[in-house]
Amino acid sequence: MRSLLPPDDPAAQGLALEVGSGTGAQLEVLAATFPGLFWRPSEYAAEQSVVRGFYEQGPDGPEAGHPVQKVRALADLDAALGTSENVLPAVEIDASTPFDSWPAAVTESGAGSYALVFASNIVHIAPWSVAEGIFAGAAAALRPGGSLFFHGPFQLDGKFAGVGHEELWDTQMRSCEKGWGIRDVSEMVAEGSQHGLRLAATEHPVGPAKNFLLQFVKEEAASGA
Repeated sequence: MRSLLPPDDPAAQGLALEVGSGTGAQLEVLAATFPGLFWRPSEYAAEQSVVRGFYEQGPDGPEAGHPVQKVRALADLDAALGTSENVLPAVEIDASTPFDSWPAAVTESGAGSYALVFASNIVHIAPWSVAEGIFAGAAAALRPGGSLFFHGPFQLDGKFAGVGHEELWDTQMRSCEKGWGIRDVSEMVAEGSQHGLRLAATEHPVGPAKNFLLQFVKEEAASGA
């Protein structure tokens, strides 16, 4: 991610929100990599991980290469990330709801006050309304020029491009949960454009799972006539 947004870039200074912090493992790395950002972790339905539910209760049980990980309670997230000076207390967010209904700890700084929003491994294991909500929430939260990052598996032009089991995994998810599935980058681009967020960069493969990193940037406000 630092190749797309250098940590010393002015755009990497200020407030940042992670949607769906899970165990906090991603944020441990991000907070250390981007010391100029003050990160707010968040999770939906703490202690009730949809990821954990799918892996443990899917038609074939836990899948090879996808270890079961339990989402932490908010207090556990705070404890795990407490040594990071630039990590704020965790909050619970239902990303499918409007930005103004998100916790006051997130919204009190005002719309347009965030430098960055980050969401990892969410949109394929949630209804599409969650992706729509993340785009809408990021569009409200971000300042002009701010970045929204999505990390995880995606299709590219209708083709799977990961470690080789994505098509089977996608079929399993769609059969288990209505609205789940590995999204196509084109779907993300179309949704982002509805909220003034343009795809600025794509990084692939990322990590051993050969995931994607999509960077959307909030368009600068048009100057008045």
